[in-house]
Amino acid sequence: MKMNYWNWDVKDTLSGGSTMSDTIGTRSINLMAYLLHNLPYSTLYNDHIENVVHRLLINLDRFPNSLKVAADGSANDVGATLATELRTISLLLPSPCSGSPSGIKLRQYFEHQGAPHTSGVRFEIADVLRNLPRELNHFCMPFLPIYDDSTRRVPESRMDTYLRNLGAFTLFDIYTLSNSTGRYPAQKAEVKAAKSDRILTFTDRTSPDLALTTTDPENDLKCNVTGDDCDTSPGDWCNLDENGSCTIGS
Repeated sequence: MKMNYWNWDVKDTLSGGSTMSDTIGTRSINLMAYLLHNLPYSTLYNDHIENVVHRLLINLDRFPNSLKVAADGSANDVGATLATELRTISLLLPSPCSGSPSGIKLRQYFEHQGAPHTSGVRFEIADVLRNLPRELNHFCMPFLPIYDDSTRRVPESRMDTYLRNLGAFTLFDIYTLSNSTGRYPAQKAEVKAAKSDRILTFTDRTSPDLALTTTDPENDLKCNVTGDDCDTSPGDWCNLDENGSCTIGS
């Protein structure tokens, strides 16, 4: 019998028994927090992409049914669809055990210069991701809107700073850890800076052409001045750790 390895839901991370609305933003946080479980940003962006895809498939194999909903919230089991898409990418790459790494890293999609490739493995990987079915609109790819824009890029030095500050952390950490004891000031500051620089952000697709855009989840809450609760504030985001303190992602 398969065990459920996960029971965390970002919608339940408010005080006083309050629950967030079920939106594409909360669905995206839940989906990506689990897919990136035990996958810190240093590995996600700086390891060879075949190793990243392999890790995602392992996490997906233990995915709880409660999170297999489509982007629109319908009870659509997206696990099989996502596995198919990830395996399609995997077939473009050498096996993680081959001893001949691809040399392709996700950070390079942020750091590209000029127009994106129109052929080759990097292009084929990006093309699979661009054309994910609508039910996977909550699968986040913040690097693609930058990669697809010939006028934008994230300098290598900026990615180095990002990984120095958040490389040991996961997406789950951002929504479950706080700086209440002063342990994570660099991470709290980096989350804010990386959101501004569009490194740490979510993606959505606009109709009718399904163009990828960057967007941030909002629950119309903001951390209060004492850092121990969320107050109403349209257009903002706030959630709490298990001790009732604002997370570093708030």
